Amino acid sequence: MTTIAAATPADLPALLELLGQSALPTAGLADHVDTAFVARDAGSVVGSAALELYRSLDFVAVARRRNYYAQPAEDALVLRKEGLEAYANQS
Repeated sequence: MTTIAAATPADLPALLELLGQSALPTAGLADHVDTAFVARDAGSVVGSAALELYRSLDFVAVARRRNYYAQPAEDALVLRKEGLEAYANQS
């Protein structure tokens, strides 16, 4: 079963390897590993998502939907945009 959890500095080597294998940029990851999440399967890091971009746009994670994705079965994060309350009462 795949699980999703907040990344820790101990996950950094696995994250760098995973990104490198996919030819994705790694610059700045060490400085922002606390904004990343990792997907683990049988104890190994098999995926990741970094929320730095989303946080800079005022999105925050508010929930996790277990087994949202079917193949492979993975959880999904539900994000909410901060500050939308100001727009709710406009007509």
